[in-house]
Amino acid sequence: MKKSILSLLLCLLLAGTSHAGWYVCYNFKGKIGDRPIHLSIQLLRGYGDDPEAITVKGVYMYDNLNEPIPIHGILNERTHMVLKETINNQPNAMMDFLFYGNKMKGTWMSLKNNMTPETLELEKTGELIDTVASAKIDPIDIIQSASLKDKYLVGVYSKKTVGKQAIMRKLKIVDKVTNKVTQEIDFEKVKTASGNVWTIIYGNTIVDDINNDGNKDITVWNDVGKRGGYLYIMYDPKKKQYVLNPTPEADEITPAKN
Repeated sequence: MKKSILSLLLCLLLAGTSHAGWYVCYNFKGKIGDRPIHLSIQLLRGYGDDPEAITVKGVYMYDNLNEPIPIHGILNERTHMVLKETINNQPNAMMDFLFYGNKMKGTWMSLKNNMTPETLELEKTGELIDTVASAKIDPIDIIQSASLKDKYLVGVYSKKTVGKQAIMRKLKIVDKVTNKVTQEIDFEKVKTASGNVWTIIYGNTIVDDINNDGNKDITVWNDVGKRGGYLYIMYDPKKKQYVLNPTPEADEITPAKN
């Protein structure tokens, strides 16, 4: 049974065509010990030095903090997933579990304090499989790695038309304390696709002070031109909200894998 599940994963990772996308992502809710979390992971085949390896990239958050924490690791041939969390380029913690079924159990362990491993419980809540051109995709929330000081970002992805790629339809801006959506940025009127340029789906947004006014703004990767470019979402201090410029700006440099 485990081999058949891994075979299915490999088929999904290899099934892409020139009309399909490359995202294979899974969302989970769960607990580390008694602390509720949400986790999202993306599987990539041949992303690193080994063309046969399945690399895993992801983001998780403790529900009481809502601060995105990047993680990365591998999925081996026995469906054994090991994910490492790094802070300031230093290993901080590790998740270890079997990627099998809808409910999974494993361990989370600090790599700094030699703490006793804690129980990790996960339950799959959704998936984004964009390697099959014939499949439509219902809207699914994908946490972004970049975040604001008091808010985190969630891209809403879907595919409405067979033969196209899944794209970010909206960007939710969510309060870290209340966990309530404070604003939604709608990309439906943008003529070119948004949020599907970066290889790692969690890296399709950037937070920076674009106009040097002391306020953090948001950039979303957009499939404009030959190499992709940016959509700018600027913070308006008078309106106290973010305003989208619907005309993307082409980039002169091909984005590298992140």
